[in-house]
Amino acid sequence: MRRAPLSTMGRRWGDRRRQRGAAVSTPPPLPARTGVDGADPGASGSTTGDPARWHAVPDRASARTGRSVTAVMYPMDTSRIRGMAPKLRRVLKPWEFLPELVVVGGLGFFLVTKTDAALATMTSPRALTIMGAGLVAWVVGRFLLRMWLRSIMIQFGLFALVGLGALAVILVPAYRVTTVIEAPPPAIAPVAGAPAAAGTTAAPVAGRTGTFKGIDHRASGTVTFSKNGATSVIGLIDFEIEPGPDYKVYVVPGSDQRKAAGGTRIEALRGNKGTQYYEAPAGIDLTSGEWTLLIWCEIFGVPIANATPS
Repeated sequence: MRRAPLSTMGRRWGDRRRQRGAAVSTPPPLPARTGVDGADPGASGSTTGDPARWHAVPDRASARTGRSVTAVMYPMDTSRIRGMAPKLRRVLKPWEFLPELVVVGGLGFFLVTKTDAALATMTSPRALTIMGAGLVAWVVGRFLLRMWLRSIMIQFGLFALVGLGALAVILVPAYRVTTVIEAPPPAIAPVAGAPAAAGTTAAPVAGRTGTFKGIDHRASGTVTFSKNGATSVIGLIDFEIEPGPDYKVYVVPGSDQRKAAGGTRIEALRGNKGTQYYEAPAGIDLTSGEWTLLIWCEIFGVPIANATPS
C-alpha cells in the first residue's frame, strides 16, 4: 500500500482545518420558533414580537476562537411563572379575612375602652416598632402562604391562631384583674437565746410614705419605703393599677421619675391590686435620698404609675 507524500498530507490537513474554521465562524440559523404572539424575534422588521420572552445566548465556540460572536435568540421557559400566576390571581373569599377582622376588632375595642392607655402606647417607639413588624410579617405571610399552600383551610387556620395568640398576649392582660394580698415581712429576728416579746407585731419599721400617681393609666394606693435590718422593703399598700401586660417594679434615683433608664428592676409585679411587699437589692438604701417607685410596662416601654415616698 502506497502512502501519500508528506506534502499531499499537509495540504489535506490544512483543508480540513479551514473547513472546521469556516463551520465554526458560520452564524447558526435562527431557531424555527416564534414568540407567543406568533412573531419571529429574529425577523427583520418584526414589531409584534415580545422581546421580554426571549433571551440571547452567545456562540461559545466562536468566543473561544476569537472570531465574531453570533447572538441567537431562544425562548425563555416561563412555565413556572405561569404556574404561579393562578395562585396569585385568586381572589380571597370574604370569610378568609375573618382573622384580620378579629384582630382589628380587638384593637378597636381596646382603643375605645382604654383610650388613654392606647394613646400612650402609640407614643412609644418600641410599641410602634412591634406593631410595624407584626403588620409586615402578616402581609408577607399572606403572600407566601398563597404560593406554598394549596389548602385554603390550612391558611385560614394558621392566621386565626396567630391573630388569637397576639390578642391573648397583648389585650387579655389589659382586662385581667389580679389581686394579691400579702402579710408584711417579719421584723428583725431577736438575738439568739432571747425570748420574743409577747404581743409584738412582726412588721418592718416604717420610713417613708407616698401616694401612687397614674401615668396615662389609672392608679391609686400607698407606697412605703422601710427598713428591715439592712434590707430596704417596698410596700404597696391597698393599691390598684390599671391592668396590662408585662408590668415590672423599678426603683429609680430622683423624684417623680418616669423612665426606667438608670433604675434598678426589682421583679415582676405580682398583681395589679392588693397589698404586696418587695425587697430591694443589697446596697440600695431607699430611706436615704430621693427614690421613685416606678411601675413600668416592659414589652411596650411605657410608664404606668409612680410614687416618690418622703
